[in-house]
Formats: sequence, C-alpha cells, structure tokens
Amino acid sequence: MTKPGNASLLFPLPSSTQCPSCLVLSLLRVSGFLGVKIATYANEQTTLEARKGVGKAFIVTFRFGAVTGFPSCC
Repeated sequence: MTKPGNASLLFPLPSSTQCPSCLVLSLLRVSGFLGVKIATYANEQTTLEARKGVGKAFIVTFRFGAVTGFPSCC
C-alpha cells in the first residue's frame, strides 16, 4: 500500500509534462468513442441497405469506409 506522500512514484513525470499528456489521452479517448459510434452507425446503415440489395449496401459501406479511413491517413 502506498502512502499519500508517494504519489510521485505513481507518476514519475514532472507536473509540467503531465498536463499535455493528460490532454492527449483525453483527446484519444474522445476520438475512440466517436470512432466506435460511427462504426456502429455504419454497420446499422449497411444492414438496412442490404435488405434492399447488395449493391446499395456496398455503396453505403464504401462511403463509411472512406469517412472513417480518411482521418487515419492524415
């Protein structure tokens, strides 16, 4: 069990470098959450369009793939 005074052992970085890393981690968490939401919505739309035909489902899948793949190459 660690003592309250040993918090520097848990976070060995100086406080001036912790703040930017916390910001980056927060942005990564938000972007991951939005990515999962977009992927779930894309799967739902693809399923709905697949009931109308394979061609329409392919078009929807291709468009969502382009939208979700674009930020990863930038």
